[in-house]
Amino acid sequence: MKKIGFEFFAGFIALVLAWTVQAQPSVPAASQAFVDDIVLLPVDCLLVMPLSGKGGQTCYRKDKVLQMQTTKARYALLGDFNVNSPYDVISKKCVNTSKHDTVALSFLCENRQENWSIRFNYYFESHPAVNLVYLSRIELKTCASASVDESFNAVIRKFGKPSQNQSDDERLVYHRHHLEDRLTVSHEHTPPGAARVERLNDMFSCPGDYALLFRLEPKQFHSGRANVIARIQAEQSKVSSPKF
Repeated sequence: MKKIGFEFFAGFIALVLAWTVQAQPSVPAASQAFVDDIVLLPVDCLLVMPLSGKGGQTCYRKDKVLQMQTTKARYALLGDFNVNSPYDVISKKCVNTSKHDTVALSFLCENRQENWSIRFNYYFESHPAVNLVYLSRIELKTCASASVDESFNAVIRKFGKPSQNQSDDERLVYHRHHLEDRLTVSHEHTPPGAARVERLNDMFSCPGDYALLFRLEPKQFHSGRANVIARIQAEQSKVSSPKF
């Protein structure tokens, strides 16, 4: 990958995000945006399998990797986690469940005492101009009662009224604009047989197998990554001097 003059980005990527218990998640200021509402955060250690085929993982540091974040993050789960959750923090604190995948990256955390398990899914995209990683989905599972109304009312008390034209009796949907975070909440009962398989996969089971499932998805990054790449390529092209 060509050198792309990362000092140009210094004012945009000087973000320090800490892992704190029940702290409000950081949302970059609009003034930090690199392009549109996208902010770029340096990634120190993108985990990859070694080319030698030996066990374990190593950090990819051959070329710079940047995480896309947004100044318009709307929702947070457990008070700590939103679509800007930094890859370096999550990859150190959670179990890597995608050890053989270098594109779709998944990490699982759980706290049985506090009644939750949460999965973070990131996507890595390599481009000649820049290497990007961004959060594609957060999934939170927390045990609930058998009452759908009771469970949904607790969600509404925290997040407010859902989008009326997208919600129904089986799920609550929070989504006001096609380029904002989408939060979907469902009340689920897992059959006993499926529950045993789920416990093997997610290491978390609920009394009675009733749970609330939250899915938080950013909509900014899918379209925003093209604008990030275009902006970087435009900066790269400034050093070119055409000859006729």
